[in-house]
Amino acid sequence: MPSNDWKDLPKVDFGIWPNQFKKSSKHPTKTGTIEVNETLLKGMLERAKSGEMPILSFAVWPRTSRNGQEYENAQVQLKPSKQTASTPDIEPEPEPEPEPEVKEQSDGFDW
Repeated sequence: MPSNDWKDLPKVDFGIWPNQFKKSSKHPTKTGTIEVNETLLKGMLERAKSGEMPILSFAVWPRTSRNGQEYENAQVQLKPSKQTASTPDIEPEPEPEPEPEVKEQSDGFDW
């Protein structure tokens, strides 16, 4: 059976709200912003560096804010790697002893 351990994959939650500024049918009905956190961004970069296209999946749930406004809660998550998804579930190897921290070569981003 494929490994789909979604709980360990990088993810970020965000809200999708009714567009308060909609004035014509050409304007979007809902808007929102996504703050891509460091964990998700690093996961995407690692996937791309390995030669695999980082693919994001998403899910949406209807919600009501504390002040009664309807909105949708959404989550974007890095989809499991094709290599990971195609390997059978097996007993994981024990964690190796941590090695002293070595400063990585910079990839141009300030974390």
